[in-house]
Amino acid sequence: MNEKQRIQGWANKQRKAFRDGKLTKKQIQKLTEAGFVFELPDTVAENKRVLIEMARKGLPRPSKRTEIGTALSTYTILKSKCYDAEFSDKLKKLRSDWFVFQSDILKHNKETLLKMAHCGDPMPRQKTKLGSILRRYTLVGSDSYDPIFANEISLANPDWITHFEIAKNRKKKLLEMAKLGFPRPRPNGKDELGNVFRQYTRENTNCFDEIFYQEIMKIRPEWLLSRKDLMTLRKNEIIKILGSGGDVKTLDKSLYTLFKKLTTHGKLIDEKFVEKIRSISPSLLPKKRVKRCGCSVSHSNFLLIQEILKIANDGGDFPLNNPQIMEFWNRNKYKPYFKTIRFLRKDWFVKQSRSYKNKQILLNMAISGLPRPSQKTKIGACLQNYLRGEQYDEEFVIEIKKNNPSWFITTLDVCKERKNSLLLMAQEGIEKPSLKTKIGRLLYSYTHYNCSAYDPEFDAEIRALRPDWFKPKKKADK
Repeated sequence: MNEKQRIQGWANKQRKAFRDGKLTKKQIQKLTEAGFVFELPDTVAENKRVLIEMARKGLPRPSKRTEIGTALSTYTILKSKCYDAEFSDKLKKLRSDWFVFQSDILKHNKETLLKMAHCGDPMPRQKTKLGSILRRYTLVGSDSYDPIFANEISLANPDWITHFEIAKNRKKKLLEMAKLGFPRPRPNGKDELGNVFRQYTRENTNCFDEIFYQEIMKIRPEWLLSRKDLMTLRKNEIIKILGSGGDVKTLDKSLYTLFKKLTTHGKLIDEKFVEKIRSISPSLLPKKRVKRCGCSVSHSNFLLIQEILKIANDGGDFPLNNPQIMEFWNRNKYKPYFKTIRFLRKDWFVKQSRSYKNKQILLNMAISGLPRPSQKTKIGACLQNYLRGEQYDEEFVIEIKKNNPSWFITTLDVCKERKNSLLLMAQEGIEKPSLKTKIGRLLYSYTHYNCSAYDPEFDAEIRALRPDWFKPKKKADK
């Protein structure tokens, strides 16, 4: 519902309330002041007159999106409240083509296509209107599929129905695969036969073929089983092979991968299946990893846990500077092998605020000697807030200054360094730097009073050292 329709609905409600006498005097007064019209003029007679004129002139039926089109549908549809039998009969006599139904259109399309087929005309292309219609009516699986019409077309002109032959060829291929003992084609996006097989053998699809289904049922009934049934079949196969004295290595690739998944992968482990195999021989099951700290852990991770335990026992701070420990900690800190550490240092497991985490990141950056982050970045804006903003933290500022004082160099210090370097250049007798260079542009800004960075003391000092760097000032005209 768009805004126009909402306003129209609200206006209709107000008019109904006015007719029923539900509106107060104040409400009526406000609406009249706003220019609201309580009684609309009767437009029915005018709309009917316009529609009859359009019908007599031979104009096309107006669209339902227009006001006159909606009026036409309301006056001529039986279910509508504004239905007018006399008016609809009059219009039907004048313009019967305005009242063509979908069934009539379908009949007309089929008749034209059959005429073309009988006459031996070439098959219309799919890009054309008739071509797309023909495909929809004759393609098995489409919503508009009509088998009677498809047979009529195939008898009239067999060259037109090419996709019927494609379907027959596909069914032949699938039957050959089933007879030769190939595995069932999987319904993937790349494998066409897999997708088509599902359509031919499922009753809820439009392409279901009972004859093909019965043939497959005789040759390969396992092809028509569901996923659960297939899984049980494969499990029974594995148990039979292993029970008859076979080894895991003698299994096929598909059965071997399934055996591994059912016995090793956490979510896919089937306990009943594992118990059956254990009853046959426990040596067939894959060996578990060595348990350390109450859980299976690799040797490298075990060494990291020992290192963290040592720090926890000594009462030291958490090793934030060690990236290897930090990465392992963030992934696994709530796993069972950290129970002892959780008991020793509960403060390490307290959920910290976002500002605390940001401060830790900034401290790590300062300790590792990284450059100060720009204010345009998120972490740089946070740093500025902690140094001078609303979340100013004095202790954090002192700690950052200790670790990396280069982050707190002011613009004045930078200017002093640049001026000193220019004075050294002047004393050593180096040529004046060009304006194309950065140092040349700085010299210009420090020695010209028009610039915002002009420094009179520095100007006097450098002019005294190197007068050849500067053009003599023009004397003012008397």
